Amino acid sequence: MAEYWSNNDRGYRIKLTIDEVGTNIESNTSTVRIRLSLFNTNRTFSRRQCKWYVDAFGQYIGDVSYFEVSRQNSELQIVDKTITVEHTNGKTAFGAKAFFYGYGNADSPYDLVVNPIVFTLSTITNASTFEFPSNVTIGETVNIPITKRLPSAKHTLRCAWYKPAEVIIDNVDTSYKWTIPDEFATSIPNSSSGWGTIYLDTYVNGKLINTQSKTFTAALSLNRAKPTFSEIALADATELTRNITQSDRHFVSALSKIYARFDNVQAEYGASITGYFMEIVGNNNTISAPNGTFREISVNKDTQFTLRGYVEDSRGIRSDPYETTITVLNYFSPTLRFEVTRSGATNSTLTIKRFAKIAPLMVNGVQKNPMKLTFTTRGIDSDTETIDNGSAGGNWSQISEFNASNANLGNSYPADTSYIVVGNLEDKFTSVPFQATVPGDRVVISYDKEGVGINKYREKGEKNGRIIQINRRKN
Repeated sequence: MAEYWSNNDRGYRIKLTIDEVGTNIESNTSTVRIRLSLFNTNRTFSRRQCKWYVDAFGQYIGDVSYFEVSRQNSELQIVDKTITVEHTNGKTAFGAKAFFYGYGNADSPYDLVVNPIVFTLSTITNASTFEFPSNVTIGETVNIPITKRLPSAKHTLRCAWYKPAEVIIDNVDTSYKWTIPDEFATSIPNSSSGWGTIYLDTYVNGKLINTQSKTFTAALSLNRAKPTFSEIALADATELTRNITQSDRHFVSALSKIYARFDNVQAEYGASITGYFMEIVGNNNTISAPNGTFREISVNKDTQFTLRGYVEDSRGIRSDPYETTITVLNYFSPTLRFEVTRSGATNSTLTIKRFAKIAPLMVNGVQKNPMKLTFTTRGIDSDTETIDNGSAGGNWSQISEFNASNANLGNSYPADTSYIVVGNLEDKFTSVPFQATVPGDRVVISYDKEGVGINKYREKGEKNGRIIQINRRKN
């Protein structure tokens, strides 16, 4: 029991008495007796109209009534009432205040006020309790056990996650299995975890008697939240080498430019892609963009490289790495030299001993850089060139080198004439020429009316042999 007094006005005071007289666990209520009395000293007043009220525990008790105080030092009881107070949501502390005013002459009191006070009722332990883990994973199922204090209690589960609480389920009895919604992840696009609050509302006979809450942290499952992409698409950005290899995994040393692109990139659960990384492992060659071109690579033999890449999202989560193998093919300019000798019964056949080599550029066992060798000839005293490949020249799609390989030109080259043979070796990129001179047959001396050839046939315009002019004696 508690008593609260008002101010004093001309010897009058009011007293507010509050007494909790009982509790009801089932109904979640307390029974409270409220009394209000007027006390006087030496002043009295005749029957007159008075205003009074008690405002306590959310209930208003008051009226305008006629009272009379005829004896000095007396008590006038104004209110004696027992009320029922609901402990909604487990509430125990309530406010209370009181007021009295007498209309009329100066014999009655004016404003008598019991200022607002707080009265605490007994705690009614009838609310159900529940368990919920402090750390969960989005997408996993959590069992929520509920312990009831009242057999008739039913429950509502609610959850607040970056917005006001929403109902998960109504009319739950003693447990519920809840799957943490995937859409929770969309509320944390820049973080791998967030926090929320789960509420248990306890109802008895349809009335809310208590709400309990627990906070929790929900984290993303990295396997489910990882950003993804289908592949890193590759291409040769140099048209010439691209058309030759016709492969997105074979490139030509120093000539190809390797273009790379992430395909079908996707961030999960509201995140965005914030980082890209590709590298040619061991080559200090990287790209940090959705697509780009690597720096040219030079090798001196066919070399395999690993290309690796991944993306990163706004949560800092990386995708699974993607790896593929590329081959950089060694390339060098064609090299050619040859020797020419005479052969055959009359020494009129020119035999070419070939030393030729090109870079084959092998792709999946197929030579992509064919070799072409052509020959032209002209007499040493002529400016007219004749194409003559014979079996020495040709096109080869499966041969990339001749090493002292003999083959003949096709035409006949008289032994009394020297010839200049020009060979030209080509691949898909460039060509290289080589020239050799084949002399006529060796003789001790030959001559005509213009001159003499020593150790060879006399040829017009001969530059390499000695020419002797002979003046014939006239008869």
